[in-house]
Amino acid sequence: MKILVAAGGAHYIGSDCCVTLLDEDYDIVVLDNLSNSNELSLPKVENNIEKTFLCEGGANFLEKVFKQHQFSAAVHFAVKSVA
Repeated sequence: MKILVAAGGAHYIGSDCCVTLLDEDYDIVVLDNLSNSNELSLPKVENNIEKTFLCEGGANFLEKVFKQHQFSAAVHFAVKSVA
């Protein structure tokens, strides 16, 4: 089963979700523009769990992702920081 971990997948809670999904042997695709997250969080997930996954971003990435993958589910972690 392939799971889309959408906006916020590289953030604190989203990356923890990635670890859990990979532990349960799901295939995941992470979408994150890294505006509110640390670009080092996803490589840490891969290193800790010793599994790889796809992280997508950039121009027109949503159209590309949905053309290339058939998802069984999606999880969305978008957050707006409030100052």
